Amino acid sequence: MFSKYVDNISKYIKNEIKNKHSVNLNKEFFLINDIFGLLENSDLRTMAKKVIKNNKKYFGNNIFLYAPLYISNYCINGCKYCGFKALNKIDRRKLNYDEIEKELIYLKNTGIDHILILTGEDPINSDFEYLNYTIIMAKKYFKEISIETYSLSQKEYEILINSGLIGVTLYQETYDKENYKKYHLFGPKSDYYKRLETIEYAIKAGVREINIGALLGLSNPDYEIIMLAHHMNYLLKEYPEVEYSISFPRIKNAYNVKNEFFTIKDKRLIHYILALKLIFPRIHINISTRENKEFRNAVLGFATKMSVASATNVGGYTLYKNSTKQFETDDNRTFEEFFDYIKKRGYYPTTVNWF
Repeated sequence: MFSKYVDNISKYIKNEIKNKHSVNLNKEFFLINDIFGLLENSDLRTMAKKVIKNNKKYFGNNIFLYAPLYISNYCINGCKYCGFKALNKIDRRKLNYDEIEKELIYLKNTGIDHILILTGEDPINSDFEYLNYTIIMAKKYFKEISIETYSLSQKEYEILINSGLIGVTLYQETYDKENYKKYHLFGPKSDYYKRLETIEYAIKAGVREINIGALLGLSNPDYEIIMLAHHMNYLLKEYPEVEYSISFPRIKNAYNVKNEFFTIKDKRLIHYILALKLIFPRIHINISTRENKEFRNAVLGFATKMSVASATNVGGYTLYKNSTKQFETDDNRTFEEFFDYIKKRGYYPTTVNWF
């Protein structure tokens, strides 16, 4: 488990990040320890050309699209940065199965064939059977189903895979253990190591697609990116059969959340994306509608997975459009508008991965 190594790696990075580094951009392959030099190199144009060349080689012109589906916002965690946190007095909602089906049919009619099912973290109000039956229902309409939920056991992931689960998204939020404690005040998610190990339970259960990331803004973003690189490097070595993605969510305004976070400018975020893509050319970069239209247009071609026309509230597509959002989205293009833009740029929007 990566949890056995994370403390030593974190200590090493916090010391090493103070030093000066360099890297030769002319070489063909980059290793994990090149991450320091890549983050200090200002030649983004050369880095971008290499990333575009690699993406053409491994992914062609394909941009893989998906849409999120929030089915519950009940939560028992005290995450200071989240609009769904337990302390917020918001309208708590859990879709019944008829309501879920209505949302599924809406998304299916958009042409999307990959959905990401999300819940708040409450294994009582959004229990395992509820989640499992939602996947069984979704399998009637979609070829690819992923989840972003609370931590599950290996056995529970195995059951969900038999019901149709393909992928798991799980962000560590921050790799800095002290800051993790600061931002996760209570609840099962406050267990740093359990959170870190859950992704490997999913892999050992047989999940085919894994998406990891850190919520950029909670800790020093350079440190987070280097830790994220080490985490991905470990997963690729231990479990090379899995298809991986990395997300770079920048923290957004949310209901009753005090803005006390690091700011990451657009140019620096692009720098992070390019650095990781040079070290891991075969992984996807996943950019959601957290980011605005201009930024998503700029990274099209670096990113090969993108959400589209997202609703980040429970029942937000057809039922409860004004309910509390987990966070605000900034790219509000419709499915058709984003499909057309991708084609206009010479890429091919595909709504499912390998089926």
